[in-house]
Order: sequence, then structure tokens, then C-alpha cells
Amino acid sequence: MQSSKWPAEPSLPSIQSRQPQGHLISFIITDGWGNNQVEIRNAMIQNADGSISEVLLTDKWFFNAESFPDTISFALKSTERPGFILFGNGYGKSGVRSLTVLYDNEQIWKGDLPMTNPNSENFPIAVPIKYNEFQKPDIKSLRSASLNFHLDLET
Repeated sequence: MQSSKWPAEPSLPSIQSRQPQGHLISFIITDGWGNNQVEIRNAMIQNADGSISEVLLTDKWFFNAESFPDTISFALKSTERPGFILFGNGYGKSGVRSLTVLYDNEQIWKGDLPMTNPNSENFPIAVPIKYNEFQKPDIKSLRSASLNFHLDLET
């Protein structure tokens, strides 16, 4: 009987693709509302203007409650800071109960999600702005702005 061998190829061709350059969002699921299987309907990113900038989950994701805590992470395509994370919880007892949300590995929210039904909206989680990211006006920008004051005094 003749033995077969794989060809001695020292390197395999690699696939190169552009990696996301944005921020990292992580969901840590620690508890469900009672079922052994927990579901997430969808997850989206809403920008500061109020429009959906990215869709993280387009389809339902299911998790086994016996394996909690469970973590899923997403690298955003955009480098802009999002306004809200919209979380579409599963319906009734199939939904996530306890959730922790990390933004760039810093906890921004932790708590219990409400039970949902088919008429429920996605649960909004605000992404806080850090003080050093807030652009406060300085005297130079105020002087360059065209501000007109009109004072009417009746005598």
C-alpha cells in the first residue's frame, strides 16, 4: 500500500483584506429572562444625527444560557463616536436580561434589559462623550463668528 503525502509547501497564499479602523463595541451577556436559549434580534449604531450608520447584527443570534457569561465584539467601520447603540432584544423570556456594554474596552452601560414584544422598539444605549472630546468654543472662534446684537431702548 502506498502512502500519500501532502506536497511540501512552506507557505500558503494569504488573503489580505482591509481591517476595520474604528472603535470596538462589546456586549457581555450574563443572564437571560428564563429560557435556556437567549436571542438578540439585531444591533445597530445610530450616529449623532439620528440616522443608522452601521448595522452590527442583521439576523437573530442565539446563545446558550449555560455558557454565560458570553461576549461578542464588533469593530466599527467608522472612526466617528456613535450617539447610540440600539439593541434589539429577543421577545419575552427568550431575551437577554443582564447586559454589559463596553466601548473601546471601557464599560459604558450595565443593567437589566426590559422584556420585549413584537411592538417594542430597540433599546437605546447612549455612548457618553468624554470631556477631552467635547469641543468648547474659545474666544477666537467667538470673534470670528458673525454675531450681531441689536439693542432697542425706548426712552
